[in-house]
Amino acid sequence: MSSIAARLQAVGLALPSPMGAAANYVPNVTTKTADGWLVHTAGQGPYRDGKLHHLGCVGQEIDLAQACDSARLVTLNVLTQAQAAVRAVLGENALDRARCLRLGIFVYCVADFTQFDAVADAASDLMLTALGDAGPHARSVAGVPALPLRTSFEIDGIFLFR
Repeated sequence: MSSIAARLQAVGLALPSPMGAAANYVPNVTTKTADGWLVHTAGQGPYRDGKLHHLGCVGQEIDLAQACDSARLVTLNVLTQAQAAVRAVLGENALDRARCLRLGIFVYCVADFTQFDAVADAASDLMLTALGDAGPHARSVAGVPALPLRTSFEIDGIFLFR
């Protein structure tokens, strides 16, 4: 078991199977650099077992606790996509060699929603739990009037694998 899997298991979580692209894009793009493998994940949604969860607008159909759950679920999917991008090159425990560089977080929310720090911290905190010292990252978060399929969250990530 990888150290990432063990950290997640310690908090009752596990990485899901990677989802394919839902439209005309690829789920991740990998570039070889002098420092390792740079991976950009496409925006991930709140999928679990192939089904969408947490559909609706934060501050309307989705409360703060559900929004934080959605952020954590989406973060697991981002980690899964990052690992899938380099698994063939780096092996099954590729995430043990990952550093999260940045998360881009989009929240489908009502116009007067202001608790972005709380919901974005749910994603960032899980990244720190999973990756330990390699988890601190830059991030941006934005409230948007809609997301595809009425999902409450979308997160994309940039990772460096050494």
